[in-house]
Amino acid sequence: MCLRDNHGTFVLAKVLQYDQVYPVAVGEALGLYHAIQWMQYMHFNNVDFELDSKITRDAFHSRKEDVTKFGNIIDECRVQFFSPLSQTLGSSLLGDKRMRRLML
Repeated sequence: MCLRDNHGTFVLAKVLQYDQVYPVAVGEALGLYHAIQWMQYMHFNNVDFELDSKITRDAFHSRKEDVTKFGNIIDECRVQFFSPLSQTLGSSLLGDKRMRRLML
């Protein structure tokens, strides 16, 4: 994960290591989940989460039920993202690179 300011300048990075091998979609969803938690922990505000994965972004914004591991992680992302703590962050989830505050 890479944190950038509103000008696209590098600020911080964080690396996560997993003991298992996951499908790409699950890995992308886990990255989003941990990025949301990281921003909450760091008490950052006005954060835009930028994703390279259209599948993850579309699943996050979808209302379709998904009972797979990927779907469960996306559900947890929504819980974290829309929690009262995140609402004070002023967060948004983007699927393009025009808003370059947080790249996953």
